[in-house]
Amino acid sequence: KNSPKFNGYYLVLLHGMEGTADSHYMVSMAKASLENGFGVIRVNLRGCGRGEGYSHKAYHAGKTEDMDAIEDYIYKNLTKKFIFCGYSLSANMVLKHFGEKKNQKARFFSAVSPPLDLKTTCEHIDSKVARIYRDHFLSGMKEKIRKGIYRVTPLMAKNAYAAKTMFDFDDWVSAPFHGFRGALDYYKKSSSKNFIYNIKKKGMVILADDDPIIPPDEFHSINWDKIPNITNML
Repeated sequence: KNSPKFNGYYLVLLHGMEGTADSHYMVSMAKASLENGFGVIRVNLRGCGRGEGYSHKAYHAGKTEDMDAIEDYIYKNLTKKFIFCGYSLSANMVLKHFGEKKNQKARFFSAVSPPLDLKTTCEHIDSKVARIYRDHFLSGMKEKIRKGIYRVTPLMAKNAYAAKTMFDFDDWVSAPFHGFRGALDYYKKSSSKNFIYNIKKKGMVILADDDPIIPPDEFHSINWDKIPNITNML
């Protein structure tokens, strides 16, 4: 009742690895956005949340063809005025999407805690300081394979259950499942640091200096002066 008038823009919220549209940060961001005059669209990535079982493929950090489909659907059926807001893995997808040479329909974007360099992020997640997150991510993805949500080959399933590190899981499962030659090929072709300098639209990149998953060195490695259309906040 006391919220400001709708400003005409919708925020399209995309969750991070093994999250859902109902993750706490998605819901709290949606609430704050609605209270400040925005409309909100919360998206489940492939195999996540209420979308489990609709697709036998999985999401990955560079799967911008899914973002293309989301963007086209929203533009044709819901609204012409929307802003992509990605968290963590999806933040990488957002930056890669806007850095690819194509016409984006979204007006603006925000990327919160993006793994700009997937190889560096993987090494950090596999380190002792982040192993609680690594174990959580691996457990969730292995469970989806057990439940048949992701239809991988028998060899991939065997390798998935044996994987003890994020790198091994990506090298043995994620990469071949999505057509990459291996984890390093996946990281190179999907890391947003290789696309960020091509971004022309206005947007914002946000990272906490003490983020437990994304090392700040990645943020500092970007020459932000070369992309003045992007507001960066650390």
